Amino acid sequence: MEKTPWAYYSVVALTQWLKYDRKGAAAIEHADHAELRRLMSYYRIARNFKGLANADTLDKLIKPLQQLSGLAHSGANPLQCVADQVEWLTSVWMKKCGVTKSLVSAASKMIYLHRPMEGIIYDRNAVTALGQSSAGSYAAFIRVWELRLAAARGDILTACQYCCTQLPDSALPLHLATASQCREILQWPWFYRRIFDTYLWHVGAVQG
Repeated sequence: MEKTPWAYYSVVALTQWLKYDRKGAAAIEHADHAELRRLMSYYRIARNFKGLANADTLDKLIKPLQQLSGLAHSGANPLQCVADQVEWLTSVWMKKCGVTKSLVSAASKMIYLHRPMEGIIYDRNAVTALGQSSAGSYAAFIRVWELRLAAARGDILTACQYCCTQLPDSALPLHLATASQCREILQWPWFYRRIFDTYLWHVGAVQG
């Protein structure tokens, strides 16, 4: 994998988490329509559906998410569980909302917002960054995602350690959280995954 400024992507991912992502799970669980519309607009999910200003339409999208069980089950492959959940949610949405185009990207983003420790975002930029075909399956995408993440994991964790021990407070998004809160998030066991997704989004945007 090419050498990348992982400390930069760490701060970008942290900022996005504080400004948007951290509110996703609660918004879905409590059907907070205003917050969900904001998140769906930011993540370009809303463009896949019509009538989201109507509470009933939005509830059709939220209720299946609320019904999802844990993505990782004992004795099962966690990545396969993620793929199964995305496939199921896509199918339910297409039936409920009468949408005929693929909703894989939208479903993966909403599952990430609902369960950020487990969800894996699929979008055009990530597909491009991983050298995949947009016609490929989500399951194939996350298999490549897993391999590339494993290769980058050590560098990402080193960058997080650097951000926590050497980066000055002024480089952190202090308008959204305290310096100690920022450094605590960067040390969450799963957060390196979000940093990797942020990297894929930016690299894919440039390559695309």
